[in-house]
Amino acid sequence: MENTKNERVKGTEDVKDTAAEEKKTEELTVEQQLQKFSEQNQTLLNEVAKLKKASDKNASEAADWKKKYQATLSAQEQASAEKAEKEAARDEQFKQLLRENQVNKYVRHYMSQGYSEEMAQKAAEAMYDGDTDTFFKVQEDAVSAIVKAKQDEWIKSRPDIHAGTGTTQYTKEQFDKMSVSERTVFANKNPDAYERLMGRK
Repeated sequence: MENTKNERVKGTEDVKDTAAEEKKTEELTVEQQLQKFSEQNQTLLNEVAKLKKASDKNASEAADWKKKYQATLSAQEQASAEKAEKEAARDEQFKQLLRENQVNKYVRHYMSQGYSEEMAQKAAEAMYDGDTDTFFKVQEDAVSAIVKAKQDEWIKSRPDIHAGTGTTQYTKEQFDKMSVSERTVFANKNPDAYERLMGRK
């Protein structure tokens, strides 16, 4: 019974301590909080510096071990090791050339679809590397750019609007560039002009 009572008292003290800590944190001024964050940041920077130092040390030790290992090899074993390293380097170079060749094919393909050179390059690399998130993002941006360019081109090529006349004036060249659906709409709105531009009048 007394143990239970002691546990309750201890639990109440823990709650009071936690509440006191929270109140203490709330009472910290902005300057104190900045100082605290600055100290935490400095601690993290010190840890990063230690890790970098350890990494450099490991790289140096690995290089030393490689030299010691090569010193124990016979001439034939050293020749075999060098040959293996050269083959590995050649294989890596071949893979890089293969990648560049395939990416260039993709770039030409995307540029033929209206992609800018920069977007075609990004899409090609993403496709080759299997980076679908980047590929779909580039594709979305490229399609938007293509649609905008087409709209701008259409706006520049459309004729001046003559308000109040009830008809829209088109040149033969503009009429020839119209799609079938645009010609249909034009014919319904301006049958006389349509017939004239078709050469029937």
